[in-house]
Amino acid sequence: MDYQLIRTVHACLTYASFIEETMYPEGEFTNIRNAAHIVWEELEIHQKWLDEDLQKPTLEGKTPRETLEMFTGIASKKVMDFKQTTDGRMLDNPLNWTVRIIAANSMYKIGKAILLFLHSEGHNDLVDEKLLKRLSITIADILSACFTNLPRAITMACNSGAIEEREKSVHRAALLVGKTEEILKIIQHHELPNINADQSAYSDQVNLTRQLTNLVPVIPFNSEIQI
Repeated sequence: MDYQLIRTVHACLTYASFIEETMYPEGEFTNIRNAAHIVWEELEIHQKWLDEDLQKPTLEGKTPRETLEMFTGIASKKVMDFKQTTDGRMLDNPLNWTVRIIAANSMYKIGKAILLFLHSEGHNDLVDEKLLKRLSITIADILSACFTNLPRAITMACNSGAIEEREKSVHRAALLVGKTEEILKIIQHHELPNINADQSAYSDQVNLTRQLTNLVPVIPFNSEIQI
């Protein structure tokens, strides 16, 4: 595993969680947040992804592309099995799916989008390097969309709750300002999406993720282009 990438994502998720929990502590996106937390803890603590051991011998010697293909296929099978054994009402809204199916569906779509990108680039000796670069860019794009909400989340944290709770919130927000100073500078010096202040904190992330993943229909992995 790329432990540097894992450490970086871990640090970023701390800020992303603060933004989401501050702006929308309840509501339809709670399952998505829970899915992210559960899957990430499983990865960090047990080195597993949806019960798949990331340290098992069958992964030894596999290239990053082959590993991504394998886990994208596993994710696809989990989603398809779920759809075949679940009533229509549950299927109507993916936000109501179980946390593991939400995670598998996200893994499948983003993984397949990256694999299709590599396929369009053709076969060459740099394919694994391109995969890791593309994966890093995808993660950065989704997180940066979330971070555009950071200034507003800090302001909300300072102004919410009872006076006693507000002191704690201000203290936490002050710490975040210090830790995210460079992020805030980048946000201030770049043109941000023109969205209404009352829109969901998830607007940017959802729209960006759709752009990244909607090119990929959820159909059996084995029936598609093999990269």
